[in-house]
Amino acid sequence: ILGSVITHSAIDETVNTTRGVITVSSAELREGPGEDFGKIFTGHEGLEFKILSRRQGYCLVELANGLKGWIRETTLTEI
Repeated sequence: ILGSVITHSAIDETVNTTRGVITVSSAELREGPGEDFGKIFTGHEGLEFKILSRRQGYCLVELANGLKGWIRETTLTEI
């Protein structure tokens, strides 16, 4: 039974996860949705991530290593 629950949970996360990729040469991940927030990381074209939420023209994303930050919606494409 436990195996079924774990498998179902993993499948559900895969189906319900929106992914994105940076489509410009570089984009700043910020602490919040706006230019007034501090920079966390600079991502480069081709970097893939999970899109967790959207606000004010920004997306909250999570990188494969668990780092989260806000990135301008215009710098990415959903995949």
